[in-house]
Amino acid sequence: MSSMKKEMNWRMQGMQYALEVADEKGIEGLRREIKKRGFLMTPITYTEAQIDEYWSFLSENLYSTVMTLTAVSLVDSFDFQTNELQLFKKNFQKNLSLIKDLDSLGGHYVTLSDLAKDLNEKHNLEIDIGKVELCQESKDEVDSNFQSAKIEYIIDLLKRNGYNDAAAFLYKTC
Repeated sequence: MSSMKKEMNWRMQGMQYALEVADEKGIEGLRREIKKRGFLMTPITYTEAQIDEYWSFLSENLYSTVMTLTAVSLVDSFDFQTNELQLFKKNFQKNLSLIKDLDSLGGHYVTLSDLAKDLNEKHNLEIDIGKVELCQESKDEVDSNFQSAKIEYIIDLLKRNGYNDAAAFLYKTC
């Protein structure tokens, strides 16, 4: 097959895939798919499960790399001992949970850019806020729970505010 025919075939496959996604998930779903695949540079042949697996693989590798380099830097620069490194790791995990975990309405307790801005203001670290925000946005794009309220919370909120009929209706339909 000539290179022109191959390119045309790839384009047609891409258009067909985009049409399938748009039919299944709508235009907004297609936009999210394009953004996710573009950020991760994954081909259309990857399934959603493969993309999730790849995202998990990247996240675990990034965590291990950051933890290793930070721990080595703390030992080299400040002679951190085991107990201090364990305390650092515990606090690192706490801060990671703060930016990763979502509240009952699907929003962040604190964002990565909030932490970076605070560090820049207090310590003049010159962290690139734009890159940090891009990282946060790309994570949110692949998190199906982001900006999704927990139905149990909504039902409880309705009940507490005297909307028992609405709460019962939601409970029955979900």
